[in-house]
Amino acid sequence: MIYLSENRVKKLFKERDPDSHKGENGRVLVVAGSTDLIGAASLASNSALASMRSGIDLCIVAAPEKA
Repeated sequence: MIYLSENRVKKLFKERDPDSHKGENGRVLVVAGSTDLIGAASLASNSALASMRSGIDLCIVAAPEKA
């Protein structure tokens, strides 16, 4: 197991260009759920929010309306 210090994590991410446009710093597509089982889709939406907090520019969730 490797201990992740703040400095190690910072090395994994490149510095963002201040003039970058939507989608240049990453995109995520989350496909989840079905018409009857919506639990996975609700958990996937939490993953989508987490990806946005991590610095992804564009995140699209494809799920049934019920979800």
